[in-house]
Amino acid sequence: LWVTTLENGAYYAPDLSIEHLAYEDSSKVKSVLATDKQIMMGTYSGMFTVLDVQTKKTVFKKKFASPVNTLFRDGRHNVWVSTEALVRYNEDFQELLRHNKLNPVLDFVEPREGGIRGYTSSSCYKFDEDGGLVQALHAEKGGFRNMLFEDSVVYISGRLGLHVFDTTH
Repeated sequence: LWVTTLENGAYYAPDLSIEHLAYEDSSKVKSVLATDKQIMMGTYSGMFTVLDVQTKKTVFKKKFASPVNTLFRDGRHNVWVSTEALVRYNEDFQELLRHNKLNPVLDFVEPREGGIRGYTSSSCYKFDEDGGLVQALHAEKGGFRNMLFEDSVVYISGRLGLHVFDTTH
């Protein structure tokens, strides 16, 4: 495989092959999550599909009304799907939890101190290990761009500056 860049030349990766995966949904893929056994895809049309890596066959499929924004697998092997709702599945894709009234989560992180954090364009959510909403932090103005969790402090950069939240209060 040869890869070229605009600024750093060309690179050769020996013994690397790329396999074309024919996918039945014609919508653009928005989010991908891969494990050693499965490939999970979420599309702009709202389709969440899980494929077996070995057989390339569909093992689970769910159609949502809105695009699948992001997919996340936590340390307990649960899969979080963010769309018009936030849905958490176990590793057998049985629905464990559904939050219908949250803003669409754009990204997740699992901090060392436990729980799950998810951020939207204007909110940061803290969930316990079972997916229960523990805390919601909202930006007063503007939107969030990036976030960093350091111990109990959350640093979130936005269009209008830096937001710093102490989550112990």
